[in-house]
Amino acid sequence: MSRFKNAFPALIFIIVSIIVYLQALNIRTLKFGGALGGDFFPKVLSILMLVISVIWLIKEIVISAKKKSSVTAEQNNSNSWLKKGVRDVFIFLAVFIVYIFSLRYFGFLIPSIILVFFNFVLLKDDFNVKNLPVAIIYSLVVTVGLWYLFEKVFELVLPKGMFL
Repeated sequence: MSRFKNAFPALIFIIVSIIVYLQALNIRTLKFGGALGGDFFPKVLSILMLVISVIWLIKEIVISAKKKSSVTAEQNNSNSWLKKGVRDVFIFLAVFIVYIFSLRYFGFLIPSIILVFFNFVLLKDDFNVKNLPVAIIYSLVVTVGLWYLFEKVFELVLPKGMFL
């Protein structure tokens, strides 16, 4: 059973995507407005999440079936990986809390650039100084792309800051 431990997150994502889809069925569609109702995006995202999670689950099952490494080496590696993962989760939660409070003062762009930068740094397995320009460019492109998509294409209003 321990060799399938990497499949549990995929199973959790499958369950969450099914719950999100079932909850999206409860969203009332309005008779006026565009052709797409308020339930369209949650349904599409939950279906995409379900498909990706099933692919992830199949991949993990195939990898774990092929894997025949020693258990002790894997446990030592897994303990250090778990400590780094827990540390990174707490760092990201702290950055996210600062992000939420800074939206009021600085608007969407600056806090989002910082959040995406930290997300890149924390998710990169072996981040070093050579990856710094890539992280900066990535955070700028993703944040400005999202701003353009929501402000200009969808014409939604993103948070404006008191200072900017």
